[in-house]
Amino acid sequence: MLDSISQSWFVYLTIITAFLVGVFVYALYRFSLIEAQKKSNIKNRTNFEAIKTDTPFENPNKNARKRALKSVEERFRFIRKFFIIFIFVIWCFLILYQTEEDSRHSVRC
Repeated sequence: MLDSISQSWFVYLTIITAFLVGVFVYALYRFSLIEAQKKSNIKNRTNFEAIKTDTPFENPNKNARKRALKSVEERFRFIRKFFIIFIFVIWCFLILYQTEEDSRHSVRC
C-alpha cells in the first residue's frame, strides 16, 4: 500500500497532468480553428494591394495568396511547437514545486 505522502503525490501528479493535457488539447483545437479561419479569409480575399495597379507579373494575387497561406501555416506551426514546450515547462515547474513542498513537510514533521 501507498503511504499518505506518496498517495497524495500520485493524486497531485494525476490531477496536474490531466489538467494540463486538457488545456493542451483545447488550445490545439482553438489554434486549428483560428488557423482555418485565417486561411479562409486569405482564400476569399480578392485584392492584396492597397491600390489596384497594373503589374508585369502574370497572376500577382495568386502568388500573394500562396505566400500568405504559407506564412499562416509557418506561424501556427511555431505557435504549436512553442506551446508544447510551454506546457512541459509548466508541468515540470509544478512537479518540482510539489517536490519542494513535500521536502519541507518532511523536515517539519
